[in-house]
Amino acid sequence: MANDQNSPGDAAKDAAGAAKDALGKLAGGATDKAGDLAGGAAGKAGDLAGGVTGKAAAGAAGITGGAGKAAKSMSGNIAKPNVSAPDLDATLPGRPTMNGGGRASGKGVWIDKTKSGKRPLSSAAKTGLGALTIGALGLGSVLWGVDHIEDDLEDAVIAEVQKEYGVTLSKDQVDFDGRSGEIVDMDLPVGVSTDDVERLLDGRIERDTSSIKEGDIRDIKVSGTEVAPEEPPPPPPPPETTVAPEPVVETGPIDVSVSTDGESITLDGEVLNQSQHDALVSAAEAEVGAANVTNNLTITGVEEQEAGSDAKIADMAALFAGFDGLTEGSGTVTDSALNFSGVAKDADGEAAIEGLAGSANAATSVDVSVAEVTVEQEVDLLQAELDALQAEILENVVFDVNSDVITPTAAGTLDKVVAAMTRYQRPVVLVGGHTDSDGNDALNLDLSDRRAKSVSQYLIDQGIAAERLVGTGFGETEPVAPNDTPENKQANRRVAFTAQSEFAS
Repeated sequence: MANDQNSPGDAAKDAAGAAKDALGKLAGGATDKAGDLAGGAAGKAGDLAGGVTGKAAAGAAGITGGAGKAAKSMSGNIAKPNVSAPDLDATLPGRPTMNGGGRASGKGVWIDKTKSGKRPLSSAAKTGLGALTIGALGLGSVLWGVDHIEDDLEDAVIAEVQKEYGVTLSKDQVDFDGRSGEIVDMDLPVGVSTDDVERLLDGRIERDTSSIKEGDIRDIKVSGTEVAPEEPPPPPPPPETTVAPEPVVETGPIDVSVSTDGESITLDGEVLNQSQHDALVSAAEAEVGAANVTNNLTITGVEEQEAGSDAKIADMAALFAGFDGLTEGSGTVTDSALNFSGVAKDADGEAAIEGLAGSANAATSVDVSVAEVTVEQEVDLLQAELDALQAEILENVVFDVNSDVITPTAAGTLDKVVAAMTRYQRPVVLVGGHTDSDGNDALNLDLSDRRAKSVSQYLIDQGIAAERLVGTGFGETEPVAPNDTPENKQANRRVAFTAQSEFAS
């Protein structure tokens, strides 16, 4: 029967075709939107893209199948004009029914034939429409997943560049469209090119340490400018150091003067330290005794002005050992030299001083001459030595009663007289014999004369010239003590030596 409307079979086919086309377009759009994701199967992005394609295809197939089923159902179940409502209701059990002009009634669904010319949708048709809805939702999911993957790739690239090159990229500098990306305005480290960065990220090199796996990125373009590292600031200038001035060491000279008369020593002037002071004083006291040393030295306490001051002080102190052979002498010791001059008592005294000066370390000038001694001076010198021997003479030069024979004890003392007369060659010596008052005066006189001559002969025998000696007896006429005690009488029994320039005629 002719009908101005499409047959139910045609309508179903048309609906199925339209749905399939629509879904194909949606799937194609998703594929276009995802770009490379639809074409790859490897990796996470590939799996997701494959899933998208599969879901899209399944959705399309489901819609197609559903639409086919719906068409078939519609073809077999659309009532003819004389089909009653109960028949349709029986065909579609459990559905609300339509009363009158399409009102819902009971459990069936009715389509007002008079208005729509269509019968209610069968279960298969409804299933097809559900599949179409699910496909559309899956496609939306795909589109959302594409955006999410792009964000992940941008974050991964930023992290990888930071790790590899120490360069921080902003989100504005990295952009992905599917698997294709671009980095713009990158500050390239010295020696790194855009090609280097692209090779690192383009997915053709496996990097196990990276969060980007091979195949994630199909290609990436990098633009940027090599940035030279900032020159480090110059080091700060070293702090100014103030060098403390060297401490000023005060120096000074030594300046000592020494004088002697052969029996005492006087020290004057300045020495640098206690050691120099003690060296001079100790040597002087050792020579003439502490009582005969006059110490006027002062200690300056400064450093030596010229090297060698200790040696010069030591040289002067060494000369003191020869002062006993001088009748007079004086000297100085300074930084430059040691100088000494004096008069020796004799040639031996002169030789002693010169020998000491010859062993000196410092520059030394010593001028010692033998004194020009007059006969009168030699008389005094000889008499002084004889007087010093007088106590020994009184004790040892004694005779037995009425004897003039020299005893061994007397000879030892007389040898000392010989030595003194040898030192002083010009004086003559009167040897006088004396007795106490006991006995006959004439006998005492004769005995004393014999004893004086016996002593003179002993001296002559020891090398003294005979013309320098005269032996004379004085008896009891020149006592040295009253003859009132044995001790005094012993003192008067004596031999006396008197030095003279010449004998009286």
